[in-house]
Amino acid sequence: MSPDQIIPLAARMHVSLGIIATPAGEASHVAGLLAGAGMKAIWNFTADTIDPGPGIIVEQTRPGQDIAASYERIIQRLRSLPVK
Repeated sequence: MSPDQIIPLAARMHVSLGIIATPAGEASHVAGLLAGAGMKAIWNFTADTIDPGPGIIVEQTRPGQDIAASYERIIQRLRSLPVK
């Protein structure tokens, strides 16, 4: 999906979690797109460190880490956010 389609689709569908699994060097750019699309959380499966901005939850999962535990952390953190 092209970046210009992500933002309106995410807003229309009330998407709150974005997942990044890109080649090295692409994660920061994609994180910026997801932040611009209004994501409340980003799950990063790349080796790159991302900083999408204040107020956005980032879960970094490296190869060999427990994906279920990472998912639980994201869900708990999303649930703790104030409801708008």
